Amino acid sequence: MKLAGMKPETINRGLQAAAITGLVALCISPKITNGPYSRNDLLIILLVLSPLCLLFRRCRVIMPRIDLPLAVMAACVICFPAIFHPETIRWGTMLYTVGWCVGFAMLARLITASNLNGPDLIKVICWIIYAYFILLVIQQVAVLFDLPVVPMYDPRKWHVTGIKPWKLNSLHVETSLMTFTLSVLMFYRSLILRSDKSGISFAEDIKRNWKVWCAYLWVMLTTYSLGGIIFLILAFLPRINRKGLIALVGVAALLYIAGWFAPENMHNPLQRFNTLTQAVLSGDKDAIANADSSLSDRLLPNVSGFKAMFTPSADLIIGHGVDSDARDLPPRPFCKTGFAGFFTLGYMYGLICIIAFWTVLVRTSFSRRYPVTIFMTLLALQVSIEFNLQNCWLIMAWGLAFRTLVLGDKTLTSSCWCINKKHLQSSAAK
Repeated sequence: MKLAGMKPETINRGLQAAAITGLVALCISPKITNGPYSRNDLLIILLVLSPLCLLFRRCRVIMPRIDLPLAVMAACVICFPAIFHPETIRWGTMLYTVGWCVGFAMLARLITASNLNGPDLIKVICWIIYAYFILLVIQQVAVLFDLPVVPMYDPRKWHVTGIKPWKLNSLHVETSLMTFTLSVLMFYRSLILRSDKSGISFAEDIKRNWKVWCAYLWVMLTTYSLGGIIFLILAFLPRINRKGLIALVGVAALLYIAGWFAPENMHNPLQRFNTLTQAVLSGDKDAIANADSSLSDRLLPNVSGFKAMFTPSADLIIGHGVDSDARDLPPRPFCKTGFAGFFTLGYMYGLICIIAFWTVLVRTSFSRRYPVTIFMTLLALQVSIEFNLQNCWLIMAWGLAFRTLVLGDKTLTSSCWCINKKHLQSSAAK
């Protein structure tokens, strides 16, 4: 495919379309495209095709601040199990992780070369939220009239399985991941508006863009998801000042009090929020597990994972092999296998590997100009427990887009030539 003869406008449109495709693909995971082990087949195809972006001349650069850590991570994933733990090798799992490294490096090039801006990103976010909302409403109408639910769900089966009929998934594989994804997008939407020189206020934003807020709140509050209530805070975090912080604490207190008067139902999100808050304050692992098994599956293994990983042995550097945490660590609450939490990558592939990954994660998700992004960094660290799923890469990609396209911060995506040029200029100035 020859691109040299194309007009610059055509190349720009192609780069923008490719970058938007990559960003949108990280935000959806339809049930119909999910294969075994909850792997998104659509994303796998895009990861395989991602090196085609090198057909664009502007993408043929080396970005050492991103490429080097990802290359180290990929090398650890392949070499350490193959050399030191060959009995644990699972090429599918290992190559999938390497695919994420390559795919993210390619997406970083597309984002940098696309010349998109803040309003463009806001439009993309709004399109995604509207798409989730429309499909969710279709699903809810189908449930209301006892029709087959789009996609792949039959509400008549819920009477047998006991799954709550309104706990729908729209464009994602499950409800909690849907609310997580939309809240991350709303966080970056609010952050982009906050960084805008026009300085649109929060009240003015709601007044002008009430359709987006209504669609977002409908998805978050009508799906019987505890995550929907907890993740709501992300949409407001970039706008919070001292007064806003007091109001936020007040809202949390009201939710907690409302939980006392809510009907005692395991599917009632207010009751679950109340129970979970009491369990967390008590510090009792069993109480947390009983209050919310999904949340406890993600939080409690971090402690055992830290203790298991940081033991004085050679395995601290080279890891214990693929899926070794499932074999070595005590079972999670309500599960039969062990789990190392967000130390899983380090426990499996070694300290060097997880440091390399965390380097890219922190660099892309955190911005010194906006300290509020530390919440996104912490959230990305937590969801990176499942590093072969798209959740942490979603935060990293949108964080990179915010830093590069909105703030104009090119330090992460500077090529070797650019870095060398700056060094020469600084030397000449001296």
